[in-house]
Amino acid sequence: MFHKLIDERVSCMSILTEMTVGVYLDLVDRVYHARGGLKGQRGPIKTKTASIIRERMVDDIRSGAVLPPVVLGILSSAEDRLSLNQMVSSDQLMDYMSNGNQEKVSIIDGMQRTTAMLDACNLDSKARERNIRVEFWISEFLNSLVYRMLVLNTGQVPWEVGHQLETVYGQFLRTIKDNLQGEVEIFERDEQRRRASNSQYQGRNIIELLLLFSSRKSELDLKDKIAEDFARLDAIESTAHKDFLGYFIETLRMMSKLDKAFSTCEPAADALSRLQGHSVLVMRIRARAGGRS
Repeated sequence: MFHKLIDERVSCMSILTEMTVGVYLDLVDRVYHARGGLKGQRGPIKTKTASIIRERMVDDIRSGAVLPPVVLGILSSAEDRLSLNQMVSSDQLMDYMSNGNQEKVSIIDGMQRTTAMLDACNLDSKARERNIRVEFWISEFLNSLVYRMLVLNTGQVPWEVGHQLETVYGQFLRTIKDNLQGEVEIFERDEQRRRASNSQYQGRNIIELLLLFSSRKSELDLKDKIAEDFARLDAIESTAHKDFLGYFIETLRMMSKLDKAFSTCEPAADALSRLQGHSVLVMRIRARAGGRS
């Protein structure tokens, strides 16, 4: 099975193919243990309801049930895209993946199904021989791939919209850091670090700026469900534009330069002395007020 379609809207190529559970699990082993290869990607859901559903899914897999296709994303170079366009069989695609390209894979949609497959194989080795369908979304533009992630994950109740956007836009942080290396330092969510000098920013703050930039608003209340929904729609429209990320990176670069300029400013001696005198006066007034009380 090998079916290929071109998405001209966001410069993506979709390839739907078939493989065994064992081949799929070997293909995604690294990215699965890195939570799908996406920053903030949810791991296996551990709620009681999710556990019951997954147990049923494990039994279904062992019994030979057909699951909906899992979706993998591949960020390819322009050269790779040309060779992928010429592929006509699943064997050619798997040869490409086995030739050091597994590092480019992300699990866009299917973390829970992948967990169920692993559980099924641990219980029954024959489950590795079951056939599943896998869809590959391939693009040389990161924002086109992110657009596809947003569309696929829109409307999922277990994943809050705010967390969904943070997860998806985590891909952008990686590209921003690569483009602004040496100019800006971005702390990941796992890093327990605080800003100690200019041009250092928390990743979550950069994501928030990105959302504001994409929605063309001065502020967003992401705790407000309605605001989240509109933010998501705005983000989808913005990420469909291939120059969007470049605009934001240049804006962030200018912000960093302004940050550095502010950090070099020192208060004039007379202004500093007036500030110190004001502090002493305030302390005296407070002391007198305390004495009267």
